[in-house]
Amino acid sequence: MQKLLISVGEASGDRQAAALLAALSGQVHVLGKVGPELQALGAEKIVGLQGHFGLSRPVAMLRELRESRSALLAATEAHGVKRALLVDYSGFHIPLGRALRRRGVHVVGFIPPKLWAWGGWRLKKARQAYDELFTILPFEADWWAERGVKARYCGNPIADETPSVASDPAAPVALVPGSRAGELAHVGPLLAATARLMLQAEPTLRFRVPLAPTLLRADVERVFSGLPIDYVSSMVEAASGASAALVCNGTAGLEVALMGTPHLLTYRTGRAHWALGRSLVHLDVTAPGNLVLTRAGHEQAWDEIFQGEASAERLAAAAMTLRHDAARRAQQLAASETLRGLLAGGCGLGAVAKAWQG
Repeated sequence: MQKLLISVGEASGDRQAAALLAALSGQVHVLGKVGPELQALGAEKIVGLQGHFGLSRPVAMLRELRESRSALLAATEAHGVKRALLVDYSGFHIPLGRALRRRGVHVVGFIPPKLWAWGGWRLKKARQAYDELFTILPFEADWWAERGVKARYCGNPIADETPSVASDPAAPVALVPGSRAGELAHVGPLLAATARLMLQAEPTLRFRVPLAPTLLRADVERVFSGLPIDYVSSMVEAASGASAALVCNGTAGLEVALMGTPHLLTYRTGRAHWALGRSLVHLDVTAPGNLVLTRAGHEQAWDEIFQGEASAERLAAAAMTLRHDAARRAQQLAASETLRGLLAGGCGLGAVAKAWQG
């Protein structure tokens, strides 16, 4: 039986990689760093998901990162793994990919590092980490190919799996605070304060909040205590059909954009973390949906209200506009349809599975 390694960093990667397991052929044993969706499909967990990685809290996480990499490398050697798939999560996967390749493992990157946005100095190490790459944003494959890395656009699994759902102006508002503990700590209270202001204008309003598998339910409920909240099992369930959504910037924003739910993107973090990020990232827009639109020559569709500009008052006013302004709602729905068209095509997930399996 063929042994294959997989490593995902967060809940979004766990979801996006799940379809790849179904595309594998023959008898395979998949093991690695996985979440509940991959486990449900039969993948063996060597290391689980964590929700607090990234630029925030780096010192506290170094030991956990090293231990996770060591466990994966030990499992690779114990099982005689010769091929690996690393999904997103470049801070963890570039060192892991380099170590795997030194051990003779063929490494496929799925959703590779966003070096076109920041961290271009890591290009040399990234080249050493991957044998080939598959991207889920159309413009990324050309960026990597121009720099000597074998890369293909495989299409976007989020677009394939996310249906368009009509938004009901009378439905609850989705509050999506992210899947990392650091995001919940900074973005969650902002969304809760925004909800309280919205309730002053509409006392019967309700909200939906997803429970990410990387977060403890008690922690999420503590942030949104006292609000009329319906807690649901997934981000898709929270945003589907919602009158509007306030979304922590990241992969969830792309899912909400493809659904057609009127929404805005927001983000907050510690001052030092924000200052570091601003010094490294030089983009006019950062949300995946806006990036795809603007790189194809279209206008930005979804507001990005971050850090110092992200007050509860501003978010509440913008969210109420999204609920009640028919023209703004129609504009975002049209942008959603354009986005879906731009993400169409690609070599398909079957090509990714074939490259992984060899």
